[in-house]
Amino acid sequence: MKKTILALTLASAFIAGTANAASHDQATQKTIAEPFSQMNEHEQAAVAHSFSKNGQAFAHESQMANHMKQAAKQ
Repeated sequence: MKKTILALTLASAFIAGTANAASHDQATQKTIAEPFSQMNEHEQAAVAHSFSKNGQAFAHESQMANHMKQAAKQ
């Protein structure tokens, strides 16, 4: 009986924690991206680098990071 109560308590705590984490993610992250036409030039450049054929290459990733830093300053 004690094991059953303990298991139910742990399961409900896990479920509650998972629900809180999901609501936190929804509150802190954008679910809809800003339209490309409304982005500034650095944000557009970062998107262009990410979608290039070898966008995962170090050069494109570093250029993307630089553009995002510059976009944050504006």
